[in-house]
Amino acid sequence: MRKKVIVGLVMISFLSMVKMAKAFNGDLFPSLGPYMTDEGPFVENPQEKNVFGWDEKPYAFIQFAIDNLNKGYPIEMVWVWYSGEMWEWVSWEYEVITNFPEEGKLNLWNSLDNWEIHKKIGEWIMEVNWWNGEKREGGISLGFTVTPEPVSSVFFLLGFFSLFGVKNFRGKNFG
Repeated sequence: MRKKVIVGLVMISFLSMVKMAKAFNGDLFPSLGPYMTDEGPFVENPQEKNVFGWDEKPYAFIQFAIDNLNKGYPIEMVWVWYSGEMWEWVSWEYEVITNFPEEGKLNLWNSLDNWEIHKKIGEWIMEVNWWNGEKREGGISLGFTVTPEPVSSVFFLLGFFSLFGVKNFRGKNFG
């Protein structure tokens, strides 16, 4: 069982790397994005953001113009999330979109459903790859950073200086 999972993950990683090497080689370009944002679904044109606070949830966003899509085929999306210095794999999601609006734009978002469990301070990478029929593909890696909340930093510094002050106070009175 574990061998099958490992082989599957290696295959997905290999395909992702091949897609990354061919980023935007194909003829399906997004009309907006892809980029990271903290504005979730139902926002028409979310603002790009690459640094997220501890209490913010990152979303990957991509938009396709309906006129550029081959409506005879679904759009297949693969979203892969990595975290940490060793780029440990956190999650991947395969999504097939078959219902397209008649006109306008197709906006797609992705975020970790269990972000509260997986979030870590530091660098993250989110890869997105897409296919829409024969030779209509693209892919890119998006980097972003999660930073600690300012209050935590203040408490850390306050604790540090308190310990430093106690040490000096004891050294002067009892030294």
